[in-house]
Amino acid sequence: MKIRLLTSEEWARMRSFILTFMVRFGEKRLTLSAVSALKQLQPQQLETCYEGISPSGSAVAVAIEKGKLTGVAAAIDYGQTACLMAVHPSLRGHGLGSRLLKAIMNHCGRLQGEVALDNPASISACFRSGMKAVALLTGPTGKPTLRFEGTAQPVYCRSVITEGEELRIWQSLSSEL
Repeated sequence: MKIRLLTSEEWARMRSFILTFMVRFGEKRLTLSAVSALKQLQPQQLETCYEGISPSGSAVAVAIEKGKLTGVAAAIDYGQTACLMAVHPSLRGHGLGSRLLKAIMNHCGRLQGEVALDNPASISACFRSGMKAVALLTGPTGKPTLRFEGTAQPVYCRSVITEGEELRIWQSLSSEL
């Protein structure tokens, strides 16, 4: 299964398909305000700076298996405006949601989101992605809700020069050298 971030061009082309997937497989747990914010996400908000980091704090990560979309996670403004995720029912319970969240968190540098307490699968995905529960509040539907926050794993860059060209290799500090 391949997880990758959408480019601004891909988002412009696939927006309608992604939104349909999110609504269909979001199990009616996605808030109207989050879906509306995703609908309004402009392609230029997904552009990255030269280090590959999102200056807007917005990203859409997709999971593809055998050419089919199997999961999506999206964040707008580091999750402060919207943070949402949907995984195809046949692939739930295998860590796909947490991998999607981790991809966004590593791309944006940080991430926050809110999950109702009656949604244990999403709570588990947040914890497994490395996020921490930082507050208990009342969500938009009146349910008790956890606010999660997480930061990207520290990375370092090493440069290798071969045949006059510089190659930069980014690794997390937990990766083997």
